Amino acid sequence: MDLGRKAGSWLYRLPAGFLCRSEIDLFPNHIFYFLCINFLYIRVRGRPVIKEQSSGMKKLKVLIVDDNPHFVNALKFMLLDYFEDRIESISTAIDGQECLNQLKNKVCDFVFMDINMPNMNGIETTRQATILYRNLIVIAVSFHSEMKYVVQMIEAGARSYIIKDEISRESLEKALAIEYTF
Repeated sequence: MDLGRKAGSWLYRLPAGFLCRSEIDLFPNHIFYFLCINFLYIRVRGRPVIKEQSSGMKKLKVLIVDDNPHFVNALKFMLLDYFEDRIESISTAIDGQECLNQLKNKVCDFVFMDINMPNMNGIETTRQATILYRNLIVIAVSFHSEMKYVVQMIEAGARSYIIKDEISRESLEKALAIEYTF
């Protein structure tokens, strides 16, 4: 069944019940699922929910963790340009240790986390942050499109994975729409 290729997108069913979107075909012998919906659901330690947009929606506090200042500025610009009415504040950190220190001092709703960083990488930072702050939503953002990185970040606690080359308004909208419920 080649439904994913016709639609231009694959949804992979990964071990431990995770569901992940990717543009590449890495597991040709596995069962694939194509969902004709506007949002991607990712199942991680509970039941994820896609938030409906409403005027009474809580403003979000976002933390961007990346050691590349150009990417940080570009992502910050995109978030403020597209979602200015939904974002209360955007903070930045250049590595995992700084991220954990900032999370100790202030509450964040979303963290956009790079994988390759000095001092502490994004996988270990995600693992520690999601253990310490259960309601934190981590979105992995990386140039790595290999499935091993996707799986490692999802297993560490990330709720979604966005490849940096593919960031668009739609992918950010889907990421910001994820709400975690127990």
